Amino acid sequence: MKRSVVLLAILLLAGCRVIQVAVGQEDPRPFASGLPLVDEGVVRPVAGVGVAFSSGEPAVTISAEPLPERDYILVGEPYHLRTQWALVWPEGTSGAAGGEIIVEIEGLGVVGEGYLDHVDKIGPDLWQDTVDAVVEIPEAGAYTGQAIIFVEVNGDVFEERIPFGITALPFPDESDRPAESLLEPAFGELEYDGIFLDWRAWYGGPCRLEADTPETIRLLDEACLFATEQALVETADLLLEALDQSRDDPVLQARLRDQLGVIYAVFGDWEIAARQFRESLRIWETQADTLATAAALHNLGTAEMMLGQDAAGEALLIHAVQIRDLADDWPAVLLTWAQLSVYAGDPEALFEIAESAYDADLLQAALIEEQAFAIIEADE
Repeated sequence: MKRSVVLLAILLLAGCRVIQVAVGQEDPRPFASGLPLVDEGVVRPVAGVGVAFSSGEPAVTISAEPLPERDYILVGEPYHLRTQWALVWPEGTSGAAGGEIIVEIEGLGVVGEGYLDHVDKIGPDLWQDTVDAVVEIPEAGAYTGQAIIFVEVNGDVFEERIPFGITALPFPDESDRPAESLLEPAFGELEYDGIFLDWRAWYGGPCRLEADTPETIRLLDEACLFATEQALVETADLLLEALDQSRDDPVLQARLRDQLGVIYAVFGDWEIAARQFRESLRIWETQADTLATAAALHNLGTAEMMLGQDAAGEALLIHAVQIRDLADDWPAVLLTWAQLSVYAGDPEALFEIAESAYDADLLQAALIEEQAFAIIEADE
């Protein structure tokens, strides 16, 4: 689950003295972008660096990997920005190359460095290496930065700058962890269709919400009555009114957005659900609520998948796994793994997840298992 395979493809066209070096990522799992997790934090490939020496000028390529516009890490956890290096000396050539990766974050300065010491060879020869700059964010918040890659070949220096954004979240206190019972579906039949929301977004419904103003309290009281009768249309209308009345209460705004997102997801109105989850995610990030941020990422990713935005949805779900893995958010992480595996059509993964879900007494365990059987049956 936490492994990556680096494919180094080298094509030597000795007759015309052309050498092409490509360094890239290959992941045998069905998820296109894989999971960038390691035992010591998070790994993000930044670039592949290739140097091909020749009788003339060496060929130097820095193939930048697209970094997420917004990545996630926990405060104090290692964040690896990784470069893969391949240096090639065909027969009859020689030369030296080395380099470094430096990471700068606005407001923090240089926060990480990694070096490739100069390698001097006579061909034919090949040198491959991995160079990481390891960053640890000291405080929660949203940051922007850049990875700067320097490659020095025979005294010439080549440079590439790759911008990125990252949000650091605190490790949640035990007192901040919601009850596992809140993961259980409250209404609807989404799970029978392989849609595994994080029901902690429902938070037990409007009956659990608190407000400071009499008008908002009245709206929540009425929404509570309708929700207990599963009159969801009326509940949603009242939550929307409460949203308009509580603009100065960001936590209540996020709770209302989450609950509206769940209702509209059950309605199958995924555009509206996605909008609500997107807004709740924005608020939870500013509140530095780690587990609520992970739940919003999970639910927004699910909504994006349902809208056919597979790449965006998968990236959001992977961010959710990223946070949950580091925050020991068990068993909620199983729901995200299950959702990814449903979209990947991977019954073996679903059987493994279902087994863990049974061990964790997760109510969705049987439905996860049913999805595995459904995929097998559909493939026969």
